[in-house]
Amino acid sequence: LLDVIDEASAARLVHAVPGVSERYTFTHALVRDTLYGELTPARRSRLHRQVAEVLDRLAAEGDRPLADLAYHYAHAASATDAHKAIECAVGAAERAAASFALEEAARFYDIALQAADRLPADPSLRATRFDLHFRRGKAYRRRSLGTSARRARRGSAARGSKRHGAPNTS
Repeated sequence: LLDVIDEASAARLVHAVPGVSERYTFTHALVRDTLYGELTPARRSRLHRQVAEVLDRLAAEGDRPLADLAYHYAHAASATDAHKAIECAVGAAERAAASFALEEAARFYDIALQAADRLPADPSLRATRFDLHFRRGKAYRRRSLGTSARRARRGSAARGSKRHGAPNTS
């Protein structure tokens, strides 16, 4: 693997991430997308599963990279991978919601729902899908309430400043 990385680095396809040991990134998104697009679906799925398994194995206890795991398990193909994608996406959504990144939380619930679509239908899956839709809707509602509250505060501040002769800064 190191020989391949050295060769890709010499060809200026990848470069080391500054300040991070043994981590590389593509020099341009077009390079990454072109190479990714040339993979067969089966190989792409297998690689996503392998990346997820390595990330999970290397993660510190209690500090799993849930967003990355959700992404890679969601792009792997088996039913086991879909269940893991749902688990990780829900965890990532909960983390995002806890830090008020509500649009990101909703996006992770979408990832979980897409993974659920790959599973055979059964009554427990129906309940899971309902719960995921509910949580996604709740994240969107909280996001829109926050946006509405910010608009209301700005509008109130502008009206208050006009009444008191202050210039409008909005």
